[in-house]
Amino acid sequence: MSILEASTRVFVDEDKLDTDAAYRFKYFAKCTDFSTYEIQFLQQHASDLFPLIESSVATAFDRALNDDSAKRFLMSRIPGYEGPIVSDIDELSMHSPIMIARVKMFSGGLYRIFCSSWDDDFIRTLAERQKRGQNWGNESTDTHLIYNECFQCNLRTELTKCVLECSSLNDRIRLVLAINKVLSILYDMGHISK
Repeated sequence: MSILEASTRVFVDEDKLDTDAAYRFKYFAKCTDFSTYEIQFLQQHASDLFPLIESSVATAFDRALNDDSAKRFLMSRIPGYEGPIVSDIDELSMHSPIMIARVKMFSGGLYRIFCSSWDDDFIRTLAERQKRGQNWGNESTDTHLIYNECFQCNLRTELTKCVLECSSLNDRIRLVLAINKVLSILYDMGHISK
């Protein structure tokens, strides 16, 4: 049985919501009406979305560079990046190798998510990556939470604007709704405790 199939179960195991990624996703998907239809729709349009994703991610990161706390967070090394790290906060810009890598990694990851089949293994891996992604850096957890929420908001705004302004895309409203559900799911997956 797929985690996206409807369930007649009314009882919600709250402990499982905090520990089981597939269970939490199924619950969240049901509450937000995220379905296999939307997954297939995103898969169908993923290649059309990629340039918009990269542009939106770059703009969201660029906005984050206006804030010293976010800059300190963005200066830290990211998994998979072996290039130079700037040591002075004033040197960090969108042209810094770490920021170029962040844009490419985040854009590529989001593109792969849009192309994914969303099976149980994918959901568990996604939850693990989101949890790790929300816990690195040098700032406090509260600062990370604020930074992540601001980044998510900026990314949603930019991606929504880009999709709505792209006249070559069919069914733009449906795309925006599906993308926003995915971004909500991604953000939520970082909050699983185990």
